[in-house]
Amino acid sequence: ICQAQGGLKTPREARYRHKVAAATSGIVNFIDNRKIAKVAKLAGAPTSPAAGVTMLTSLDEAVLQGQPIFEIHADAEGELAYSLEYLGDHNDIIRTKK
Repeated sequence: ICQAQGGLKTPREARYRHKVAAATSGIVNFIDNRKIAKVAKLAGAPTSPAAGVTMLTSLDEAVLQGQPIFEIHADAEGELAYSLEYLGDHNDIIRTKK
């Protein structure tokens, strides 16, 4: 399939990155995929091939307060700002339980 689509390529890196940290320690028990997709879209995905979100944790994983749980990638500073503004209004994208 990869050959038919032009071969396996390493994606280029976005100019701007921002790691989002866990607000509290605990076990990840909820990830809102729709809101993660919105963060990625505001960062420029899928129009910009380098834009998007890299998940650094998964469900049922233990995290510590301040630990990076996902990273936002954007090619434009303004797009990163849009995604961070949305994130500020929706701080319930990933939740933990003690």
